[in-house]
This record gives sequence, C-alpha cells and structure tokens, in this order.
Amino acid sequence: MRLSWHDGAAYLEPDPKDATLRQGSVMVVDDNAVVVKVMALQLEDWGYAVTRAHGAEAALLHFDPNATEAVVTNLSLAGLGGLGLLTEVHRRAVHVPVIVLVSRLESAEVLAAMRRGAFDCIVLEEVPIVRQVLVGEPPADAVDPFRAAVTRAVNHSRLVSYGNLLNAQLSRSNAELKAEQRRLTETLETLKQTQASLVQAEKAAGLVAATHGVANAIKTPLAVLDAGLGLLREWVTAVLAGREPPPAVTDDLPSILEDIDTNLERISDTVEGMHRLAKTGAVYLKKVELTEVAKAVVLEQQSRAPDGVELRLSTSKTPPARANPEMVAEVLRALVENGLEACGDAGRRGSVTVRLFAADGRPSIEVKDDGEGIPEEDRERVFDPFFTTRGKRHAKGLGLTLARELATRMHGSLALVSAAGCGTTVTVALEPWRPD
Repeated sequence: MRLSWHDGAAYLEPDPKDATLRQGSVMVVDDNAVVVKVMALQLEDWGYAVTRAHGAEAALLHFDPNATEAVVTNLSLAGLGGLGLLTEVHRRAVHVPVIVLVSRLESAEVLAAMRRGAFDCIVLEEVPIVRQVLVGEPPADAVDPFRAAVTRAVNHSRLVSYGNLLNAQLSRSNAELKAEQRRLTETLETLKQTQASLVQAEKAAGLVAATHGVANAIKTPLAVLDAGLGLLREWVTAVLAGREPPPAVTDDLPSILEDIDTNLERISDTVEGMHRLAKTGAVYLKKVELTEVAKAVVLEQQSRAPDGVELRLSTSKTPPARANPEMVAEVLRALVENGLEACGDAGRRGSVTVRLFAADGRPSIEVKDDGEGIPEEDRERVFDPFFTTRGKRHAKGLGLTLARELATRMHGSLALVSAAGCGTTVTVALEPWRPD
C-alpha cells in the first residue's frame, strides 16, 4: 500500500507494481438476489473482492471484521432489518463503514441510520448498474455515486487501520527507547538521534489521526443536518399545502430539532477549535501577571459551569511569567473547559480548581478536576487531535492538544497526571520574567 493525496485528502491505494493486491474487500447485502449479483459483479469489475449475502442473517454469518473493509446493505431487509444489521456490524467492528441503500433520502429511517453511524446513504435506483439491469436505462456519463461511496468507505477503513498501525509502531518504538536508555545512558548522542526519529514517527501518526478526525467531526454532523432538514422540509411542505404531515415526522420533531441544534454546535465547536489550534506566526513574549489572566478566565467560565460543578481559583505569590497573555488565556480556557466537561458528564457533581504557584522559580498554573479521570490505556493518546474519552456530543477532543501546543510556543511545558475514577491534574510551567 502507498499513501497519496488527492484534492487535499489522504488515500491509501494498492501499489501498481504489486498486481496481487485488490482494491478492497466489500460485503454486499440485499434480500433481492438479482441486486446482490449485479452490484457484486460491478464491484468485482472495479477490482474489489466481494462477499455476497442474501439477507441480514446470512451477512452476519459470513461477516469477518478483520477482512471486510466496507459493508453495502439495503436498509429494507427482512428479519433483523437494515438498521439491526448496521448496529450489529458496528458492535462487532466499529471501524468498518456501512453504506445503506434506500428508496429515498428524506425519511425517518434514513435519519435513524445516520444516528447509528451509517457511513453514507445512496438511493438504490440512482446506482447506474441497478438502473441498467432492473429498469433498462443505460448508464449515464456522470460520476457513479455508488463507486464514489465505496471508494471513500474502503479508504476510510484503511486510514483507520493505518493510523492504528502507526500508533502500534510508535508504542513499540517507545518501549525500545526505554530499553535503550537503561543500557546506553552514557551515549547521549545516540539517545538524541533516537528521540528525533520518534518525533518524526509521531508527526506521521498525528497527520493521519488529524485527517481522519477532521473528516469524521464534520461529515457526520452534516449528514445528520441534511437528513433532518429534509424531514422538516417534507413536514412544512405538507402543512403549507393543507395536507396531513407524516405522523412519524410529527412525533419526532423535537428530536429532529435537537439533533439539528446539537450538530450545528458540533460543527461550530470543531471549526473554532481548529482555528485556535492553527494560529501561527511569531509569538511576542512579555511580562505577564498570571493572577490577572486567571481571574478573567475563571470569571468567564463560571457562568458556563454545569449544574452541580464548582469552579474555584486559588492564588499565591507567583512571579511574573515571560509569556503571551492571549496564549496564556487560551491555555487556561482550554484546560478549564476540559475539566468542566469531565465533571459535568452524565450529571456528575464535582469541582474544578485553578491554582497558581511557583515551582523551582517557574510560574505555574495547575488545573485539577475530580471528574472521571483518564484510563491508563488512553493516557498516551489524549494529546492526539480529536481523541476524546467522552461522548461525541460533549467533547471536541482538542483542549489538551491546543493547551500543549500553545505552552510549547511560549517555551513552557505541560504535564498531565490522571487515573480512571481519580480525576485529572494538568500543570503548565512557564518561563519566569527576567528584565533585560
């Protein structure tokens, strides 16, 4: 496999020098044997390895999470049904994308599929090969939506696997580094070269993780918005025309509006977070009184604290920092928001404490929460963009990434201590102000 870029997106493709590699492995599921056959033949003609399944039960019987890179299924299946198959596939392998075939996009069933994590929705009659065989209409010259969706789905699956592979390689490299440190403490130059290699590997892993994270953070909310607005359009059209609106849509209106509001907020938060993270340019450092910055940020965030969560500020004699006041505020804001989210999840009560102090002459900021904490297996990934230990509705996965990046730009450092069920403490140490 080789990593390439097209239109600003990353793609993993078979190496053209290796003729044994196929485009990917796809499972096709439908109750109609003719639909399964024609779509499978089309996929095989494009170079994919195809598993055919007549019905949801047969699909689950032959589904291999380690070999299947995408699933294409009709949403209207007998027995378990398309939604049931989608749920079960993601229960067994959440990384495998599922493309659902529907009769029309504006339906409550499509919205339900998107809520359960469907990768894409395609109208069955808009698939050229299906129209050609079942309707007798010759294929058009336009882009085949089915082929485009399968290409994206297989690429998505491979990027996830590739990112996991890079993370595993990075973990093994870290373990090897620790062993080398024990055996070769006297060879400082060798250690520096090894650390430089690890930094490059981490950057490569971060690039794939960020690309995948941005795609998921924007694509899924947009899909939910599109489906929800389609249902609202159908409802409003019926009301304006004096017809009885669809009962299913009427009953689900509060949920549809809530989904639209939530996903608009998710998109806005993601764009804002990436904008904050991507700010570049020369950093102007000057004398900064941390107490003044901390008071302003804490006052701002107290009004946003969830019910039952207290935000406190503890100050002591702290020397001025050589820093950028706007960046210090951004760091503190990101850490406080993370702490409030951790305490506020699932109605959890608790507190977030911001403490200013000096350690070894360095002005420092500590943000401590008594939220749910971070499990050991996740602590090495909490600084990856978009990685979060909380639900997608509540967390953007950018707070720690932003805080560490800004602290580093000010020649400071950030340390994290956490354990599952024991809260999290993040400490930022800055350089002291020294007049020239």
